Amino acid sequence: MEIENEIVMETEPVTLDTDQYIDAILQKERTRVNSLFQQAPGFLCVVKGKDHIFEITNQAYLQLIGRNDIIGKSVAEVMPELLDQGFIGLLNRVFESGEPFVGNAVPVKLHRSGSSTRDVVYIDFVYQPMRNHLDEITGVFVQGYDVTQAHLMTQQVRYQAMHDPLTGLFNRRELEQHSARLEKTKGTHAVLYIDLDHFKIVNDRCGHHAGDQLLIELAHAMDKVPHGGMLARVGGDEFVVLLKQCSQEKSVAIAESFIETISEHIFVCGGQQFSVSASVGIAYFGAESGMTLSEALAAADSASFLAKDKGRARVQIADPNDSDVCQQRKDMDWTNRLKKAMREDRIVLFAQSIVALDNPGVVVHREVLSRLRDESGDLVSPVAFISAAERFGLIEKLDRHILNKVFQQLKEEKGECCRLFVNVSGITLSNPTFVDFIDELLAKYPTVPVHCVCIEITETAAVSNIRKTAEMMGEIKKRGIEFALDDFGSGVSTFNYLEKLPIRYVKIDGEFIQNVINSPVSQAIVRSIQHIAQVMNLTTIAERIEEPELIEHLRSLGINLGQGYAIHRPEALALAAFDNTEQPTQTVETSLH
Repeated sequence: MEIENEIVMETEPVTLDTDQYIDAILQKERTRVNSLFQQAPGFLCVVKGKDHIFEITNQAYLQLIGRNDIIGKSVAEVMPELLDQGFIGLLNRVFESGEPFVGNAVPVKLHRSGSSTRDVVYIDFVYQPMRNHLDEITGVFVQGYDVTQAHLMTQQVRYQAMHDPLTGLFNRRELEQHSARLEKTKGTHAVLYIDLDHFKIVNDRCGHHAGDQLLIELAHAMDKVPHGGMLARVGGDEFVVLLKQCSQEKSVAIAESFIETISEHIFVCGGQQFSVSASVGIAYFGAESGMTLSEALAAADSASFLAKDKGRARVQIADPNDSDVCQQRKDMDWTNRLKKAMREDRIVLFAQSIVALDNPGVVVHREVLSRLRDESGDLVSPVAFISAAERFGLIEKLDRHILNKVFQQLKEEKGECCRLFVNVSGITLSNPTFVDFIDELLAKYPTVPVHCVCIEITETAAVSNIRKTAEMMGEIKKRGIEFALDDFGSGVSTFNYLEKLPIRYVKIDGEFIQNVINSPVSQAIVRSIQHIAQVMNLTTIAERIEEPELIEHLRSLGINLGQGYAIHRPEALALAAFDNTEQPTQTVETSLH
């Protein structure tokens, strides 16, 4: 009995009124659901009826709209700014059709409490219709997330992928994507390649930071030029404009507008004023022109170089039938071939003997000449690639490549060797780092007899900046390397320059040598050069001796040394085969470098 009484006593609490029990359970569940509703990571709300009256919201929704007292009020009443943004219309459509609506990164302008302006937020959201037990739509359930930060970050990444970080203009990647779309459209499109002139002066005098500032200013100025196309920065100081379905007349007019805008811009740095100009090349592409964008871009680039050659600050159309354009493109092709040849060590060194005119059978010195061995194994004359190297900025790299090969060859020399004359461009010699390069060669090849190297520089290049050139030559001469002034008499220099430059040899221009017998003027010039050189204790070398009778005539004029077709045919550089031994007189081929 006691056990039974205990059982009865334990079960007595559950005999409470059934309705109260159910209400308690429901209240507990409502509290739990409301807690979950409020703690949801996204915003939630329920609006009921065709007037979209707020029935329930969570805290995230209230934070999003910047308001609190909204229950029992309509959406239009709480947020009237939504009326002209289409969101009330969307709610109406969902309520009437029963079809949900999904939006991704949709911009919403909200007039939040305490703010005098509308804040723009981006939201991912769903408008989901709510139905009762009779399948009637009673309201709309709103659910979503504030994705403003993620959206803006995505937009920033996208912007950076499409735009040049310095100027804010479109970049090459976006240009290529846009052009790919243009190629599929009808008509002929124009590409303008804008290359700034004299931009390097600002970089050299004011520093790269100033150069960057100039690019920013010019980009802003160019962006204001009416063109109706796409402006992009594709290189350091190079820009491209794509013009859809543009005639030649219109494209030239737009190009001239860019040139005028750039030329009129004044850049101030350190109290100094600078201005630059631009050379513009134009080419056309599209199905009707028969040229792809990549082909047109290369042609326009080439045309801009040609515009520079013709005086800068001008427009050049890339006409494939124009002889200048054809030569320009050939030179550009040669730059790529030359780069590859240097990478693959296919620059071959030849040499031509320099002899004493009173004993032409004895080799005194030798001039190093370059050839390019093409991929088929044939040797290509420097006539084909030297001008391209000079025009497109490869000559300095080529000069250093050849000097390195000369030192490499000299390191194998065990006994006394002939002095090797190596041509170096004025561009190479004017670079302050050239002395460092020479020091690197001396460190790399410590056994090389430095006195066996003589650098040749043309008269024109030497006198273009006589003070700077003389300083550079003086530094290199301290290392034991001699200098020869090439093509003397071909430029505008005077004998005064001979005294200012630390040279040992004067090579008389071949035009005077070839005419020395029949032209009294040429003979007088050669006599004068020889006389001044003798007074200054310099050695004279006659170039381009093509006829045997010139040898004796030049010797009678006092010229010390000579080289040319009538003396020796250039052949592959092999020092052991060219010691101071007698060489037969031969006819030789033309060589420029």
